[in-house]
Amino acid sequence: MVHQKTDFPTLLQFLHKVYEEKIPFNRVLELQVTSLKEDDVCIKIEMKDELIGNYKYRILHGGVISSVLDITGGAIASIGVLKKLEGRPFEEITKRLTLL
Repeated sequence: MVHQKTDFPTLLQFLHKVYEEKIPFNRVLELQVTSLKEDDVCIKIEMKDELIGNYKYRILHGGVISSVLDITGGAIASIGVLKKLEGRPFEEITKRLTLL
């Protein structure tokens, strides 16, 4: 069986889908990946009542802020790993990263 090698833009598209659609917690946050490039990651969430930590001043909960920072750092690390695996078969990459 011949495995087609996977290019980096395809890997980034896959990672984008994983972060927005496959990770349940990210879906709870309604997280949106607005940029996912080798040198640029930007993640956005919309403010909603369920994310408020200070009800008097309607301030975003610190746990949400921490989570978005953690998710962004994870995306950056994932990009680094994907860059090193570029050109390998897609099945091998997803298996090594346990993304499927």
